[in-house]
Amino acid sequence: MAKLLPRLIVAMLAVGFLSLAAIVGWKYLELLKGQPGGTSGQTTVLGDPDQFQLPTARDASYVGSQVCRECHEQIYDDYRATPMGQSMAATADAEQIENFTNVHFEPGGEQHYEVIRDGDKILHKQITMNADGEPTLTQAEEICHIVGSGQRGRTYLVRQGDRLFQSPIGWYAQGNRWDLSPGYAPENHAGFERAIGDSCLYCHAGRTNTLEHSSERYHPQALLEASISCERCHGPGDPHVQYHREEAQGKDPIVNPANLDPYRRESICYQCHLMGDLVITRKGRGFFDFRPGDRLEDSLVILRKSLAETHGKSLRAVSQVEQMQQSTCFQKSDGRFGCTSCHDPHRTAPKDNLDAYYRDKCLQCHQTEHCPEDMTVRNQTQDSCIACHMPQSPAGNVPHTSFTDHRVPRHKETQPVAAPPTTGAEDAFHLFGMADQTLTREQIARALGIAQTSAAKRKRDRHLAAAALEQLELSLPAGDAPLAERLSWVQDTHLLSKMADCYALMDVYDLEQLCWQRVLEVDPEHESALFELARTAELQTDFAAYREYTNRLFQLDPWSRDVSLMRLKVLQKEGQIPEALAYGEEVLQRKPKHTLLRQQLRALYQQEGDTESAQRHAKILDDGSVETPK
Repeated sequence: MAKLLPRLIVAMLAVGFLSLAAIVGWKYLELLKGQPGGTSGQTTVLGDPDQFQLPTARDASYVGSQVCRECHEQIYDDYRATPMGQSMAATADAEQIENFTNVHFEPGGEQHYEVIRDGDKILHKQITMNADGEPTLTQAEEICHIVGSGQRGRTYLVRQGDRLFQSPIGWYAQGNRWDLSPGYAPENHAGFERAIGDSCLYCHAGRTNTLEHSSERYHPQALLEASISCERCHGPGDPHVQYHREEAQGKDPIVNPANLDPYRRESICYQCHLMGDLVITRKGRGFFDFRPGDRLEDSLVILRKSLAETHGKSLRAVSQVEQMQQSTCFQKSDGRFGCTSCHDPHRTAPKDNLDAYYRDKCLQCHQTEHCPEDMTVRNQTQDSCIACHMPQSPAGNVPHTSFTDHRVPRHKETQPVAAPPTTGAEDAFHLFGMADQTLTREQIARALGIAQTSAAKRKRDRHLAAAALEQLELSLPAGDAPLAERLSWVQDTHLLSKMADCYALMDVYDLEQLCWQRVLEVDPEHESALFELARTAELQTDFAAYREYTNRLFQLDPWSRDVSLMRLKVLQKEGQIPEALAYGEEVLQRKPKHTLLRQQLRALYQQEGDTESAQRHAKILDDGSVETPK
């Protein structure tokens, strides 16, 4: 019974979200009337303040893979040739495998694309054409980092200020071709403005070099180690190095995954090779805080939507883990079978002999006489186990790529399995792995509440927001004190920001502001808090506050679309018209498709009597060559 309790708690929390939304309204009647929270006569906060502090920082005594090479030269050299060992690089350091002889493509619509290689530099160009087929706008960006070994393809990053962004141009090994990056639609997309932070890079980079309090802003040297490093699987290496240099006694502190229990062993692979519908960092943890020897949920809580919603769809490019766990090999191995049963993490499988290589892996558990297929049929595929039991299929979310079925089906399927009827609970999530057994009720509720807040924002649904808030509030101190006093104990900015989102959806703006103000007390550079407080100040016609928040945002991200509009508005309001015009033109040099700013700049030129400049911007707008604002 004890083992069933955590699962019962998860089931009650997850399944109860929608029904909960229908009954929580009574509790929030006072809030919806604008009451500040708490009851008269009592101002008690219950609990221990220490339990609401952030956890201590993880051990970061890294030494870098080059130090590992001093003693493990052959393993290091072999590993560097693997896809993980080449997962990311600065442009000048990346091996050139792309085709730079056919570098112009037109995926449809008004956008054309071009790639230019000049020595160690690569430029990506997006060219906007008008109805007559003439170029009207060109944006060219220098590539700073290349993501991907090239085994399937590559993605390219550009840098603007402290931030990294994805290029709309990608390269695909299948067909040796350039095309739009995954997720970019030809007719309308983010261009060079899809922000890339640690939530993306933790599965591609060894270690990033973020600014304090940020997971999306980087020092000039953005990467401390570009590719996935030795220490991502073995833990920070300095204790191990010192142990051997000092010839210390006792146990070697390095982590050998083979010596871990099955779940902790597999968690090392799961941190990257499992893609959930939502990946939520634990309180006070970042995406790079997982350490070998941890359980996955010690740092990352992986949430998946109900299997009924995803069953039968084409394979997703990072869902090997879930497929493997559906295999009979995994389920009947008593924890012995895992990722490294077939994949050597230090070496690449021989491309010219894959069938024999993986057949040998299979034969470690299976004998040849167990295969009932006729030898004539088996010989047609060089007696390959994987040809029948791990067939290739299109990767549903990445064009021009194929993907291996890790379910290891007994019989090769020719048609996708039909999806069973859905339950209707489209926003129900389940926890991956052992999270339902190892996390506390409050920790589970925090993760599910964050997920439900995202659903509520997407649907603009105040009832879902109220249900989410019920879960999030379990992480607050108990008691009857006003909310501001209870929030003063909380250091968890992720929790606070989601609470603010819920209050906003419920039109409880005073409590929303309380949450955002507390976020800024903990993290004075929290951009969402600054932006939302600026928006409120504008609605309240509090220009002094609006200017303060805008200027703070400008210092953090001067080229943001939203911030540039806000900055232009402040300069206009202050009567600094020449500065406003110059700033607007500078932004458009960097972001030529910033429609709203161009419209505002045109109006400002018109207001100042500069008809020629106003018409110049009007022509670009009238050509229809700028994107529709989202």
